[in-house]
Amino acid sequence: MIELPPASPSALDLPRALLGAALEQLSFSPAIVLLGPRQVGKTTLARMIAAHLPPSVSLDLQVPQDREK
Repeated sequence: MIELPPASPSALDLPRALLGAALEQLSFSPAIVLLGPRQVGKTTLARMIAAHLPPSVSLDLQVPQDREK
C-alpha cells in the first residue's frame, strides 16, 4: 500500500507525488489498481503512468465494455 502525502492545494500534487511510487510498484507487479473518491487525480495519475510505460492499458470500471475485459 502507498501512503498518501499530506493534503495539498493543487489538483496535480497528488498524482505527481504518487507517480514514483506507482512506477516502483509496477516494477514488481504487472498491474496496479487506482481507487479513490471522485476528483482526486486517479485518471491524471493513470495517464502519467501510461506516458512512462507504453504500451499501457487503462480500464474504467464504470464503463461496461471495460468491466467485461
